[in-house]
Amino acid sequence: MDMDASQQSLFDNKFDDIFGSSLSSDPFNFNSQNGVNKDEKGHLIDQLYQEISVLKAQLENMKAESQRAVLQLKGRISELEAELAEQKHLRQQAADDSEFLRAELDELKKKREDTEKAQRSLTEIERKAQANEQRYSKLKEKYSELVQNHADLLRKNAEVTKQVSVARQAQVDLEREKKEIEDSFQRVSEQAQRKTQEQTEVLENLKQELATSKQELQVVQGSLEMAAQSEGKWVTQIAELEKERGRLVNAMARREEEFSALQAQLENTQLKLSSTQESMCQLAKDQRKMLLAESRKAAEQVIQEALRQLEEPTLLSCAGSAGTLPGLQVLNPDGIKSHVTLNSGSQPGCTSQLPGPQDQFSSKLFGAGPGQQYCLKPQL
Repeated sequence: MDMDASQQSLFDNKFDDIFGSSLSSDPFNFNSQNGVNKDEKGHLIDQLYQEISVLKAQLENMKAESQRAVLQLKGRISELEAELAEQKHLRQQAADDSEFLRAELDELKKKREDTEKAQRSLTEIERKAQANEQRYSKLKEKYSELVQNHADLLRKNAEVTKQVSVARQAQVDLEREKKEIEDSFQRVSEQAQRKTQEQTEVLENLKQELATSKQELQVVQGSLEMAAQSEGKWVTQIAELEKERGRLVNAMARREEEFSALQAQLENTQLKLSSTQESMCQLAKDQRKMLLAESRKAAEQVIQEALRQLEEPTLLSCAGSAGTLPGLQVLNPDGIKSHVTLNSGSQPGCTSQLPGPQDQFSSKLFGAGPGQQYCLKPQL
């Protein structure tokens, strides 16, 4: 409407310049104005009509171009709003990934507690092994031949203790590495939080720019000249928005790389923890098997030596005395120590035979007479 008024004013000015600006009652009386004849006036009128037609065509073209520019700007605004929604979705996905990593860290802490429990059970096994060694030391007073074997067992136990110390050192190293990973995860979380805050500020700025853009669009619809002038501004703002979107995409890519690196570190730590647990379990099993085998071998040597001494004539008189061996600790085939005593009467839990392959010489070994029983009491 403003353009129509300006064009009409321009036409009036040109008309006044050509035909004069008389304010008489008959504005179309051209007989006595400026000495111009009717043919020239008609020619000028036709020329003015042609110019008016050209100006109207230009006006229509400008209106169409302005409408196309407005439509393009609206489409670009829709694209920017879609990209903004996508950025919000990516930010939510990053928050979900952070929650998942926290859950993984909690699971890793639970596994560490299980490892500590296994370590305590291994310490209990060591304590029981030391108690068994103290019980075996009592047999050294009667059988001096076992001193060297007992020393060998002590040396082997020292080696096992050294291996356990190495395993404990590996556990300490693993905990230190885990602490470092937790610190790095905390730093990454703080960086991610800062980046999320920066992205939120950028999004707020984008919203403000979009609101400003809408206001400018309304101004463009009201005035074609303002629309033509603001078109360059919109192009510049769109370019700036494109640059900002590129920066946001690069920031999200860097965050994804950092999360991938952190996940790889967590997986490596879990693998190391599993390997350490397996090695500690295998070490405990090997130690238990070795102690049982050594104990069984030592008990067999004790029994064989006792049989050899009983078969000698000089020691035969000592074998029949019930007071000679008032109590003896032996090892059954299952690796469980038993304390053997001689009783003259019947007691609950006592038997006249020893379990295992030593039944044929039990009476010679313990010198039991008629009415006496062997009492086999297991000792843990």
